[in-house]
Amino acid sequence: MSERVVCTGLGVATSIGIGKENFWDGMTRTKCGAKPLIRLEQNRFAQNRSYEIDEAFPQEETIGRTSAMALHTIKSALTDAFVTDRPEMALIIGTGLCDFKKIEDGMDSGRFVNYKDICSNISERVENVGYGLTISTGCASGNYAVGYGYDLISAEETDIAVAGGCDCVTSVMYGIFDCVNREKPIFCQPFDVNRKGTILGDGAAFLVLESLTRAKRRNAPIYGEIIGYGLSCDAKHPTSPDPDGIARAMRSAIQRSRILPEDIDYIVMHGTGTALNDVAETRAVKEAFGSHSRNMATSSIKAMIGHTGGAAGTVSCVSAFLSIKHGKIPPTIFLESPDSLCDLDYTPNVWRNLRIKRAMINAFGFGGNNCCVVVGSYEGDNREE
Repeated sequence: MSERVVCTGLGVATSIGIGKENFWDGMTRTKCGAKPLIRLEQNRFAQNRSYEIDEAFPQEETIGRTSAMALHTIKSALTDAFVTDRPEMALIIGTGLCDFKKIEDGMDSGRFVNYKDICSNISERVENVGYGLTISTGCASGNYAVGYGYDLISAEETDIAVAGGCDCVTSVMYGIFDCVNREKPIFCQPFDVNRKGTILGDGAAFLVLESLTRAKRRNAPIYGEIIGYGLSCDAKHPTSPDPDGIARAMRSAIQRSRILPEDIDYIVMHGTGTALNDVAETRAVKEAFGSHSRNMATSSIKAMIGHTGGAAGTVSCVSAFLSIKHGKIPPTIFLESPDSLCDLDYTPNVWRNLRIKRAMINAFGFGGNNCCVVVGSYEGDNREE
């Protein structure tokens, strides 16, 4: 029998709030974090909107903005979990672009860049001498990190892991979407027929994961469980998502979690607000869940926080655990005229009360990297193995 894995701490930073309380408050008020560009030169791009975080972070000039965001968020998650003894823990960082913003800033200024990867930066500053790994699988990176942390604890390789994702807005990635978006969106508008493309945002989100044994031994707060996860790769196209590949990841997550499709109450959709992703994800949900797809609540939070790259999956994990705690799910805002090909229940515009026993979090990256994580409410010792 493998160890059960629970979440005991949450840390998050987005354009609508830093810290779990501010983040939840921002979502409760259906706040939209989109604004004119802050840190990139507007005259270099056709569009000029992002979901950047206004604030600077401690040590940003030294270690880079992405590392500084991650460090702040990881410290918040550890504090939230009441972890003060800094044990030898697994530290798994998911990121799409690492600290590329630091490299860009160095090139623009002509300064030498003393570059370290994010995991090294964090380990040095939280004095972690345990296992460390940086994972980069595009916008699914954060979910991959959570899955890997789950595996390490389940296999009793460690009894505590900090896992999550982080990315900030960079010129190179912003330039790609500036070219891809035919029209220039002023906010993300998932599943709406008038959506114009995705907009990038800053984001970091980390979970403190522990074996249930360790969490109970120290009487830790428990937000819920990581029940399982599923992976797949489309192996078809660098940027165009494949519904069959996405559906495989969802089915794998359900199978590895030892549940039925009907046991999922809610999906936090990847929902980027692009024409291709929204339709592909919708088709995949129908394929994986069959008739249950018509009865299941879904939503995308990207209209509020933008596309946070490698952090996207774990920001959604934080949202899911808070939804489990509060018994309500955030809406997909700005969904006024649904695309006829996007015909699921996306919880348009208005919060909904919902008791969530199990939820799925979707995250998909360029190259067809798909990772779906299943989380659930903590059910004490009564859960069937």
